Amino acid sequence: MNRLTLALTVAAVIVACPALAQTTLHYSPLPSGTERIGSGPGPSAACPSIIRYDDGTDDTPTQSPTLGWWDATQHQYLFVRFAGPSTQMVEVRGAGWFSDFWVWPGMVDVTAEEVGNPGNSVTVSTFVYGAGNWEVEFPNPIIVPPLREFYIKLCTGPGVWGVVGDDHDNARLRSGSSLTDCAAHYTWGDTNLMIWSCAVQYVPTFVRAGTWGSLKSIYR
Repeated sequence: MNRLTLALTVAAVIVACPALAQTTLHYSPLPSGTERIGSGPGPSAACPSIIRYDDGTDDTPTQSPTLGWWDATQHQYLFVRFAGPSTQMVEVRGAGWFSDFWVWPGMVDVTAEEVGNPGNSVTVSTFVYGAGNWEVEFPNPIIVPPLREFYIKLCTGPGVWGVVGDDHDNARLRSGSSLTDCAAHYTWGDTNLMIWSCAVQYVPTFVRAGTWGSLKSIYR
């Protein structure tokens, strides 16, 4: 195969598979004069069941994975893929993340979505203006069936730029990014993004149907 043919083949593969073009996770360096904080106190105690894969320590203090639009035409969105208890339905009530610094304030969309079933999803938006822990509660939590997993995705519109903390110990192959749309495209092997979910066991509430007379006879 000559060089021209090889070059055309590589170009065709990249066009056909956009995720392959993203060969590195984009990091934002800490801008001069921007406030940075160390790891926050952790997720809120209001959630009875937090799932997370990082160890709570940000391992790159001078830079962090980019979330949002670091220039007028380029952006990066971030996600983590979570697994609930294997034999139970789970209710995804909320999510959160840690940002060690923030550059341009604005709205961040936080989405919970069942893997392989984008119709089972919910999104809420929150205004982010600085470093620290950020958490949201989903007004309509999604229910994820047993043996299924779900994403927590963080995305922004143009003009919003920040970062998410990252942990490099015992990487779990569950964190990823996208340079195109708000979807889970590329998973990174050496990074645990500091994103967590609030997911609890879901117990269905059964409502007994019937006429008032039949209901009275049941409880006599």
